[in-house]
Amino acid sequence: MTKVIVDGTDIVFECESGQTILESAKRAGYALPYSCRNGVCGSCKGVVKEGSIAFDREPGALTDEERSNGWTLFCQARAETDLTIQVTSIDRMDPDAVKKVRAKLYKLDRVTDDVSILSLRFPAGVRVKFKAGQYLNIQLQEGGFRSYSMASPSHQTDSVQLHVRHVPGGAFSSYLEETACVGDYLSIELPLGSFYLREISKPLLFVVSGTGFAPVKSIIETLMKSGFPSVPVYLYWGGRRKVDIYLASLAQKWASRFPNFTFVPVLSEEKNGVDREGLVHNAVMDDFASLESVDVYVCGVPAMVNAARKDFMQLRDLPGNSFYCDAFVMSSEL
Repeated sequence: MTKVIVDGTDIVFECESGQTILESAKRAGYALPYSCRNGVCGSCKGVVKEGSIAFDREPGALTDEERSNGWTLFCQARAETDLTIQVTSIDRMDPDAVKKVRAKLYKLDRVTDDVSILSLRFPAGVRVKFKAGQYLNIQLQEGGFRSYSMASPSHQTDSVQLHVRHVPGGAFSSYLEETACVGDYLSIELPLGSFYLREISKPLLFVVSGTGFAPVKSIIETLMKSGFPSVPVYLYWGGRRKVDIYLASLAQKWASRFPNFTFVPVLSEEKNGVDREGLVHNAVMDDFASLESVDVYVCGVPAMVNAARKDFMQLRDLPGNSFYCDAFVMSSEL
């Protein structure tokens, strides 16, 4: 048993053998930022000021310079000795915030050849509060779970919408394709994750790939209910083909309703003479000479998230504390 001291606070918690710092903090009742929990997104980044740590596998979302300066990912690091750590934020957890619910599948739409939209309804009288952008876990019958971002706005507390990409051979994908029926019940746990909108003080830039649109839909529809910001808001949505931008018509409606909202679809494999071509984060860099005064929210496949983090910070002067992300890691990558 080792001890973890959080620098600049009076917080101290114990770290059991085999547990990561993130797990140990949660066990002690404290919430550190996190998203993928697999060393990909970098949301749980912090500094080890004193002490020694070890990893099951080396986290990928760190530069050599960050490692040399003591940075680590708390979702991967395990304490070998007592530690003093520096965190971006830490909060006391509400023990009643995360709920386990049996939700009813009341709508299932296959919107493309590899994306389905699910609507789940909570039991009568059950309301679940969450922050727009967070995700939930679906318990699989054969054990384990799958994580999906919630696409519905946070004021919709009696039900939730999910955008699910079908993965060949995937356990939940196979369920959707072979046996799923409206009326089925799914065991879910929510809300989870620290990908959500922070206080708005600068222009907002959302960069997504594929179903990474889901949490951004939640955020924007929540803003539409509470008061759309006066700052510029940009959405760059990348896909291989036009069909992969599966709710382009919705994003276009937002752009027609709010003059300060800009929607840019970007296609990496299809040329249609209308939409932008190439990688979505490169389209952002083509349009922005600097990101120094922008808050950036990136969601999608790990390769895109990591490329955006690296290039936006190194080539467009984005401050590290203005980058928020959620990397969609497939179960085969865990």
